Amino acid sequence: MISTDGVYNLKGVENGTYTLEVSAENHVTREYTVTIGDEAVNLDIQINHIGDINGDGKITVLDYNKVLKHVKKTGNLDDYERACADVDGNGKVMVSDYARILRHVKKTDLLW
Repeated sequence: MISTDGVYNLKGVENGTYTLEVSAENHVTREYTVTIGDEAVNLDIQINHIGDINGDGKITVLDYNKVLKHVKKTGNLDDYERACADVDGNGKVMVSDYARILRHVKKTDLLW
C-alpha cells in the first residue's frame, strides 16, 4: 500500500465522467470512476503491493490464507483482491500464486 496524502488540483478539466488509473512500481493498478462537476471531488485512493491481498501494507499469512481459500473454493476474492493475488500476472489465481506468496512470506523468494 502506498501512503501519500495530498491535494491535487486539475485545472481545465471539463465536467464529465472519467476513469482515473492509479499505478506504481510493484503495486497492482486500480481504476476509479470519477465524475467531475461544479463541486470539489474527494477520493480515498489505495493501491496494494503485488501479493498484499488484504491491503494492510504487508504480505503475511493472512494474505496467503485468503489465496488458499480461493484456490480451494472455500472463500472468494473480490476483483481487486484477485488482481493482487495473481502474482504471476496470467489472469488466474492458482496454486502457483499461493506458493509464490508463501515463499515471499518465508523470505525465500521475494516477489519484488
